[in-house]
Amino acid sequence: ERVVGQVPQLDFVIAGAPNSGTCSLQHALRQHPQIVMGEDEDALFWHLQRSERDLRLWERPLKQGAARKRAAAPGRRLIFGLKEPMMMYSSTVMEQVARSPWIKVIVLMRDPVSLVRSFLRHSEQFFTPHADTLHFMSFLNYRALIKIVLAWVPKDRVLVVPTAALSRDPAGTYRRILRFLNVSAPARLARQALVHSRHVWNPSQSICTMLGKCMDLCDERFSDVRALLKELYSADTRLLDGYLARHGWAPELRGLEAKTCATPPKSHFSNEGDGLCISWGLVLGRKSSECFASREACLSCCVRHEGDCADFYEDRWRECCEDLALHINHMVRSALRREVCPRGMSPGGCCVGFGHVELEHMQ
Repeated sequence: ERVVGQVPQLDFVIAGAPNSGTCSLQHALRQHPQIVMGEDEDALFWHLQRSERDLRLWERPLKQGAARKRAAAPGRRLIFGLKEPMMMYSSTVMEQVARSPWIKVIVLMRDPVSLVRSFLRHSEQFFTPHADTLHFMSFLNYRALIKIVLAWVPKDRVLVVPTAALSRDPAGTYRRILRFLNVSAPARLARQALVHSRHVWNPSQSICTMLGKCMDLCDERFSDVRALLKELYSADTRLLDGYLARHGWAPELRGLEAKTCATPPKSHFSNEGDGLCISWGLVLGRKSSECFASREACLSCCVRHEGDCADFYEDRWRECCEDLALHINHMVRSALRREVCPRGMSPGGCCVGFGHVELEHMQ
């Protein structure tokens, strides 16, 4: 018997973003006497059809964890959660989460250039469990937040946490998350539970080092790539920073302008700071050139989001600014190919990292 769309009894999910501290947060929450979670990513919500047997197998380790915590403190209320940081990129999955009015959603947000660097160093695949392709534009974090997460889940059920806060104020951030989950903070917070990181990159133990295929955005070869990514994400990052400020995160805890590398990128582009408009005039014969008669008009819409562009990511942005973002995305892919792909190799077959991430998939 199939159980179509049945949602298990969960209290919260850590829905994103990948490589943004979700493992550290999961580890900390698992130490709490009232919280039960699995150890790894949980793809349950990616399965659109689940049988009763599927659910029983999924619930088994959670029930075992719950039994241990109940034995340690009989009568204590327990809550259950899972972590799957690709969820925030799928409307289908967030719709499933929203069907359960009791499930709360935690989203960690990190400086996007650092996020891309971490993806490439860990040789992550740019795919969701549904095989949807992620690309550099996927890491417009504010867009993912408002167009996917908050489009389905009511804002009072969503807590956005800047990754920087986990390291700069771990105890205060942990307490805020526990208040959101409506569980009490332990009398003594174990610091080791708050600074855990499972995915620390060690180049000496990396297969990509042995193969000579490691790719680090802080390498001077990729200076232009970093500069382009910074322009791609600049307006979105400012909007996300404003969102975090409105929700009570102090400037020193937001950390969205964190220095990705020891040295700033050196770019040959003369209009640094123009955001998406850095590629205005290069997109010849396309809609964005028809939208804006001048660079200033582009800046007004795509960078400062003034006038009829005030509703960012709505009709005007999609009509005019998205084309510029796609062009920067293409420029990044081309720059990576030039530096990474051996001459004579087909661009579609050129890989980076452990050989998993094909540049064709960074579209």
